[in-house]
Amino acid sequence: MNLHLPGGPPAKTFGQRVRICFPILLLTLVFTHSAAAERAVPLILQTDGEVLDGFDLAEPLILRDTGAGEFAADSILTPQPQGQGTEGEPRELGSGHSDIAPDPADIRREPADPLDIFDEPDHPAFAGPDVGPGSGVQTQCIAEVPVRRYKNQAIQKIAFSGGWLQAFGSGGVSQGFLKASMTFAVPLSNPDDVFAITPSFRADRFQAPSGFDLPENVYDTGVELFYQKVFNPRLSFIGIFQPAIRSDFTTSDDALRLFGVAMLMWDCRPETLTMSLGAIYLGRADIGVLPIAGLTWTPHSRFRMDLKFPESRLSWRIAKDGSASETWSYLSAGFGGNTWAVTRQSGQTDLLSTRDLRCMIGVQQIVEGGGGWFAETGIAFARSIEYQNTGSDQSLDPGVLLQAGWAY
Repeated sequence: MNLHLPGGPPAKTFGQRVRICFPILLLTLVFTHSAAAERAVPLILQTDGEVLDGFDLAEPLILRDTGAGEFAADSILTPQPQGQGTEGEPRELGSGHSDIAPDPADIRREPADPLDIFDEPDHPAFAGPDVGPGSGVQTQCIAEVPVRRYKNQAIQKIAFSGGWLQAFGSGGVSQGFLKASMTFAVPLSNPDDVFAITPSFRADRFQAPSGFDLPENVYDTGVELFYQKVFNPRLSFIGIFQPAIRSDFTTSDDALRLFGVAMLMWDCRPETLTMSLGAIYLGRADIGVLPIAGLTWTPHSRFRMDLKFPESRLSWRIAKDGSASETWSYLSAGFGGNTWAVTRQSGQTDLLSTRDLRCMIGVQQIVEGGGGWFAETGIAFARSIEYQNTGSDQSLDPGVLLQAGWAY
């Protein structure tokens, strides 16, 4: 039925309206799709070192849709002619970016380090059209920004730490310590290799009932030599040697103790999975050479799992301020103790060894340059003291352990 308005033309039927509007709608959609296909929309994605469509996103990339159902990758770390990308196409890095790629020589890369941790954006910074083959959308992936763990100077670190182990019960043995150290870097011909010297001093204090034959204070002073050799991007070696005087400063018999580590590290999957194998000598009278075996798994930059003997740790990042700092929480399990040359109440010199197992939970902040602070607490159990000459081994009550430290 057709309706007529007085003084006007007859109203159009529904079919006539569709026939008029459909061509206009179709032209609008075609024009909109064509315009969207021609412009490159920058999109920041969370990388985490993962692989997107066959490309490793451990470094900044420009992903271009080739129109053949695949993406081509242009690294923004690779110099390109000004305003040009691969195959002479314009490089659109998005708002606030120069179209001139930086010189790789200006980009400083740190040597392989199992503790190296990276950051990534938490969320996409821009909302845009769907990204995929045939979409014509160019994607910009921003690499993680690491916190630099070294200083451009000879003095690398000045550190102070302390702690107290309070035994459960009034008749137990408690123990506290204070430690100070300073680390110096020595330049080597190969910038990937590292050599450092760390003199340190530590004082331990025992609080024990009169029935225990323990000195009031014992000391540990020495110099640690650290060396890291990088054979290739996947294989490296770490060696540590520390001669030290450990005693109550009343005797020099067997006071010189040696500590050493030799370990090979193999990156099975770079920045994700590392295996380690070696040996450690603690310089203790009660424990000889121990093997070092394990793996370090970093599935993404916010989580790290170190499954190693004799100490393991699970870490997860809880905060990050760009390249200035990052804060981690962690759980750890291992053993503690040491050996000192002492003079007993009878006047006889002997070697005193303490031993315990401990489980800890803590928080650590790392700031640019390698400094920061940490605080942790936990339980120490299976505690014991042993004198070498008499062979006596006495069990101690478990206790709660508090430790904290700060480093420049």
